[in-house]
Amino acid sequence: MMSREKALKQSEKMLNELYTKATPSITWKGVLKKYSGTDINFYEKHYLDAKVAEKILDKYKKLVGKPYANDIGLDWLNYAPTSKKPVCR
Repeated sequence: MMSREKALKQSEKMLNELYTKATPSITWKGVLKKYSGTDINFYEKHYLDAKVAEKILDKYKKLVGKPYANDIGLDWLNYAPTSKKPVCR
């Protein structure tokens, strides 16, 4: 069984993959550095197609297994880039 610490690392890897595939692309560490201490909803600034995001989530849920699959899902819900297409004006 995977330890909680390893599951947390997998969650960070998942967020990194989500944001590096998002538009505009940025690493998870880049997100933390750029938006830490601001009131900006950083996930709204980056777009990723919902189908792509769900595939990434499923991959990491399988990696961590049942004990931590819900935790990975919560991190995805709380921190993943938006899947709403940006509106051009």
